[in-house]
Amino acid sequence: MSTTVRTATVLGPEQARVAARLLQRDPAEWLPADARRSGAGWLLTVRAGRATRSVRARIGGVVITDGRIGRRLRWVPLRPDAPQRETVLPAFEGRIQLLPDDGEGEPLLVVSGTYDPPGGVAGRGIDALVMHHVARHTLNRLLEDVLPGLTDAASTAA
Repeated sequence: MSTTVRTATVLGPEQARVAARLLQRDPAEWLPADARRSGAGWLLTVRAGRATRSVRARIGGVVITDGRIGRRLRWVPLRPDAPQRETVLPAFEGRIQLLPDDGEGEPLLVVSGTYDPPGGVAGRGIDALVMHHVARHTLNRLLEDVLPGLTDAASTAA
């Protein structure tokens, strides 16, 4: 059974305009500085508190629907001792999306998706108690890490 997780941050009008342009460009322009291309994807570091985890990520093409600009975001955690092999830690399947100001609120930058807690019934119980909070914190940190790259007006000059 998959667990859903979501986090968002409010953007100002200018930040949203810049993010709308940059989210449609090459992810190299807005991913954190420590992101590295790897084949058809990326090697990223995701963080939760002081813990870090390397992941192999894929970022999909731009999808624009009803003024929402989004990209699919998937990752598979990597083993620390063998960076190209997957671990049993949960993979993430989701998206990063800019939701426009609809006249009733403010623009939001959202990361949302699902993961399957490992460990069967016991794993789902641990997820409900603790790990879901860790997953949400991981997405919060990812959002913090990509926000500067997506809202830097100087980057849109090119």
